Amino acid sequence: MSRASVHVELFGVAASGLVAVVEGIRDEQWQRPGLGVWDVRALAGHASRALSNVVQYAAAPEPDSIVAASAELYYAALLRQRAAVGTKQDDEIAQRGVEAGEALGSDPAAAVRRLEAEAAAAVEGRSDESLIGTRFGGMPLGEYLRTRTLELVVHSLDLTAATGQDDGLVPAEALAATLTLAAGIAAISGQGAGLLRALTGRSGLPDRFTVV
Repeated sequence: MSRASVHVELFGVAASGLVAVVEGIRDEQWQRPGLGVWDVRALAGHASRALSNVVQYAAAPEPDSIVAASAELYYAALLRQRAAVGTKQDDEIAQRGVEAGEALGSDPAAAVRRLEAEAAAAVEGRSDESLIGTRFGGMPLGEYLRTRTLELVVHSLDLTAATGQDDGLVPAEALAATLTLAAGIAAISGQGAGLLRALTGRSGLPDRFTVV
């Protein structure tokens, strides 16, 4: 990977992993429980939004300034927003997932492959340092794609768990990048020490611990 586009390329790797997982979902599994209120179809739909949002944002004019300089700060802003609006945001996210799942149509794997190709085309030739507009304002493209890589990896793992597939379908390099980002989010949100203790066997994590 070139230094200019390492996060662009990792995003593509993670997107390929999602496609591989979705292609392995059997016809009878789409209505199985997926995650929370979502069935497998809705979970796959939510995961696919990590692709469609890139297509949407990349098509908009490039912003003039940076508001969120890193993926970690993006998630910090997201957590602040969630704290401010409460469960309303969770309900909206859940509904968008259902709608995105329905939009995958009769051949969800083909729909996700199409979104993967569209997202790849949207960022082709762009450097990590180019700017993109997001829900929290302008960001370096590479930093925004780090957030989408996390979403793709985490939800690919959710799908493998829900459908009994091998976690090895998720590319190791994308998984490593996601672990790095998750640790960074923990550090800036005041949870870094507890996470490091758990990762090094010093203590366990609280029930339902999360950094996002």
